[in-house]
Amino acid sequence: VGGWLALTTVRVVISYGLHPYRPALHVDGKEAREILGYGRWIFGSTAIGWLLTNGVYAMVGRLLGVLTLGLYQMAWRVASLPTTEVTDVISGVTMAAYAKLQDSTVRVRLAYLRVLTAVALAAVPMAVGIGLYGEDLIRVLLGARWGDIVSIVQVLALFGLFRSIGTTAGPVFQGLDRPRVQTFVALVELGLL
Repeated sequence: VGGWLALTTVRVVISYGLHPYRPALHVDGKEAREILGYGRWIFGSTAIGWLLTNGVYAMVGRLLGVLTLGLYQMAWRVASLPTTEVTDVISGVTMAAYAKLQDSTVRVRLAYLRVLTAVALAAVPMAVGIGLYGEDLIRVLLGARWGDIVSIVQVLALFGLFRSIGTTAGPVFQGLDRPRVQTFVALVELGLL
């Protein structure tokens, strides 16, 4: 905590030294309501996303035991990490682009199709590779003692693919100032889970 506070303090001091702009604290009630209204939906979808991951862990651990939970968590990491990492990087930069394009539905659609194509071009081969060569992958990366997770990895690779492709829609809703849609989609996913 001390290191994090020191780093933040140094960043603030350096930023004041490097640039002449000096922000002033001013609270505008209308803008605060707008930001809080938008932020509550982002918070809601983030909280539901946390439940989607950690809720599964809790259910697996509770219903099947701690050993199975450990196997499941490792299988999930191996199966979904490549595809979700690609999606997270791409999704992290696209929301701002969608926000700039929000005046043109056609341009948003074209941009989304490009993003979806890029994610699919990266995620599909990774998921298929993990699904087809899961046994060899597990043996090389983790060793023979993890052989029990091969079938779980193969199933979760398919789920990771669908999740990575589905995740590309979130930044569209955020960029078009419709974060509540993302929250409702996450609620449906939680219900299906």
